[in-house]
Amino acid sequence: MNSSWLVNRHIIVWMMAAYFISLLMLFEHTPWWILLFSGVAIGWRWLYVIGKVSVFNRLAHHGLTISAVAMLIVSSLGSGMMENMVNLLLLAYGLKFIELRQKRDVFVLVLVGLITIAVTFIYSESLATTLVAAVLVVLQLSILVALHAPQMKWHQQMKMAGKIAALSLPMTISLFLIMPQLGPLWSVTMAGGATTGLSDNMSPGDIASLRGSSKLAFSVTFDGEPVPERDRYWRALVLDRFDGRAWQQRERRSRWQPYEDEVTWPDLSSEPSISYRIIAKSSNQHWLFGLNVATSRDNDVKQMADLTLKSATPLASTTAYNVVSYPQLASKLALPKAERARNLQLPEQSNLQTKAWVAQQRPLFASDLKFAESVLRHFNQQPFYYTLEPPLLGENSVDEFLFSTQRGFCSHYSSAFTLMMRYAGIPARVVTGYKGGEWNEEVKYLNVYQYDAHAWSEIWIEGAGWTRVDPTASIAPERVISSLDNETAQPFLGGNAFSLVRYKENPWLNSLRLTLADIEFYWSRWVVEYNNEKQMQLLQMILGKLTGLRIVAFTLFLMAAIGLLLWWQSGFRWQRPTMQDKFEAVYQSLIKQMARRGVVRENHHTASEFEAVICAQHPELSKEIKEFTAFYNRVNYRTQSAARADDVKCAKQLLNRLLKKI
Repeated sequence: MNSSWLVNRHIIVWMMAAYFISLLMLFEHTPWWILLFSGVAIGWRWLYVIGKVSVFNRLAHHGLTISAVAMLIVSSLGSGMMENMVNLLLLAYGLKFIELRQKRDVFVLVLVGLITIAVTFIYSESLATTLVAAVLVVLQLSILVALHAPQMKWHQQMKMAGKIAALSLPMTISLFLIMPQLGPLWSVTMAGGATTGLSDNMSPGDIASLRGSSKLAFSVTFDGEPVPERDRYWRALVLDRFDGRAWQQRERRSRWQPYEDEVTWPDLSSEPSISYRIIAKSSNQHWLFGLNVATSRDNDVKQMADLTLKSATPLASTTAYNVVSYPQLASKLALPKAERARNLQLPEQSNLQTKAWVAQQRPLFASDLKFAESVLRHFNQQPFYYTLEPPLLGENSVDEFLFSTQRGFCSHYSSAFTLMMRYAGIPARVVTGYKGGEWNEEVKYLNVYQYDAHAWSEIWIEGAGWTRVDPTASIAPERVISSLDNETAQPFLGGNAFSLVRYKENPWLNSLRLTLADIEFYWSRWVVEYNNEKQMQLLQMILGKLTGLRIVAFTLFLMAAIGLLLWWQSGFRWQRPTMQDKFEAVYQSLIKQMARRGVVRENHHTASEFEAVICAQHPELSKEIKEFTAFYNRVNYRTQSAARADDVKCAKQLLNRLLKKI
């Protein structure tokens, strides 16, 4: 390896640090085998730099590459296109450490590193991601500075890289503010599993333990007072198809297929309402969130017949939308025959023990509501337990849950309750979404996290419409084995050891967590949520009436201002000439005038030597050039003071006298 460019070992350290920080940012989406192959390549590079190993064996090189490509092909069979491209990028980034032989290899490594930084924003737009990305950019620029100026100390290289990055901020901010805001051009499929959060199906019998995630799902700001905590049921999905084990949406759609079964509302002008704005994090799904009954006038939000909201396109990035909910509207809506039949459908030859129990109990109650209340009392009085680690269930999952295990979390109880209602001839369906949220009294917003995901039931009661029933709330407090509020759920709450949610009981750490949440809220509200509408409002506030000419002029003004800033920082600064500069300019005028007449002053000529050259070629100018040169030398080399205004004036007079004689 030609290491003439590698004067300081810290260049390699910086390259390795940049790679591992990039991996850390994408850790949740990075397969284990990429870590293995990259670790081999980077480990060898370090041992080579410190002189512990020789050049990488060609046969081993080919074997490592072929094995990596084979793993990439195998893993691609169960992944989406974007996921595969990210895996390929990270793999190439890591293996490139083997081939650091020339300067251009370092350029390639830095370029791939910068692309990787951009890729991280596909998965996260948080402020933390942005700050780490900024650090990575400075680190990559430091590598380039070290490559071109290896004689500089490492902290000087880092300082220069930081200055270069800082100089790019005005242009970056200006382009962000004035360039048209384009939507995401892609979507990323996230892997599913037994975690908190939403899915378009619910099969509680398949889940033996529930892992938590402290990621933010969405934030809410109310136009007025926030709704009481007991009413914070954020509807997202309605699951009304049951095959005996799993609940699904009525119609399984592709993520990219538009929704068409929207609902037309009656006159809502006199209805009591709740207005609020939701900032939803990216989910790559269509579903949106809202209280019952939610409506929206935003163009990209569709209002569905099952009283949910859907986005016209998947949420590939943080999205904000306005919602108006009408909590009393459900009682005024009718239930079409087709909808009633759909919410009474039952699987054949499934969960027959539950069917028999309902057939025995239903005649004992005069109304549907009374029977529903009796089932809730059954959950409360019988030994049913709430746990985040329920036992697995077989094909007749509801039978086993009700009459055998009697242990589960919200999806188990809502699934069983909904099926029991249908066996009783009561239209019922499962609703999934989020319950509660964390209210910030100072900033006045609500954060709803993934661990707030919840499932409940809705039953149709004549005169009241679709009525929410939360069977999980019926469990007696003493029979809660593990929940979000006790110590056994600490691993669930945080999702990982670094989550501050795990340390809510610590006042200092909890205060830090809330402060970071506030910062993230403002970041989402003013930066991530910045769209064409806000852009037009900003430009209108600055320019007044928006016209094409004004926008172009404003853009040119910004670019000119940034150009002047860069010009100034580059050292090209205008300075007012001193009297000495003006005096020297008179002598330079003599040189130019004589050059036009064939008398050229060489760089090594002094003023006296140049005088001799002029006298030799133009004897008629001897007197004038000697007077001028003598005065120039006397002023230029005196020690008392620099040239004064009268010196400049006198020099010009002597020069004019000389030029008139030519």
